[in-house]
Amino acid sequence: LQKFYNYLDPDAELDSTNISVEIRTMATSLEFQDRLAGANGFLLWLKMFKYVLVTRRMMRQGKTLLASFSDVATFGFLFSIVSYAFATGGHLLFKRELDEFSTINSSARTMLRAVFGESLFPRLIDAAGLSGYMDLLIWLVVSKTILLNVVISILHHAYQSVLVQEATKPSLTIYEKILNELAKRREEQQKLEDDGAEQRNLKGRKVDSSIV
Repeated sequence: LQKFYNYLDPDAELDSTNISVEIRTMATSLEFQDRLAGANGFLLWLKMFKYVLVTRRMMRQGKTLLASFSDVATFGFLFSIVSYAFATGGHLLFKRELDEFSTINSSARTMLRAVFGESLFPRLIDAAGLSGYMDLLIWLVVSKTILLNVVISILHHAYQSVLVQEATKPSLTIYEKILNELAKRREEQQKLEDDGAEQRNLKGRKVDSSIV
């Protein structure tokens, strides 16, 4: 801030071009800092999973997500290739008719919004006729009916694997681990008390024998 305020000093003899470069550099640094803070906050929220897996159902859901992560990530890569192919086709076909397809990136966003329920059929029919209707219909069939069902199959398979694993080799929940740790601490405390009582008894016997 002190460096920035020095640039605003009207009496300072500084080059305006260098000042602009320095200010843009500081703005870029601050933007990177904000993004780093956002990523850090996201990771901190993810750490909550370590504290919410206190029941067997919650642990089962967490194990399912972990077991399916690699397959879902692979599917996401394949889905991005297919969706970008449709986005490129939509851009080449309808870039003059609709602003939503003016660039490949805007076309990709338009296709993604269509997957999540935004209706583009009336505008595509008015602008491109039957070709626009068929292109969007094929995209929705491929993305929702075929590709997204693959995710459901992956999650279902991972969930079944977790159930089988729990049946053959059940693991302890955090709540059960806490209870076991408390029981262990009680046993240690009881053992220390018993040892102390035994030592006191031995000392008492030694005192009695010395008096005798």
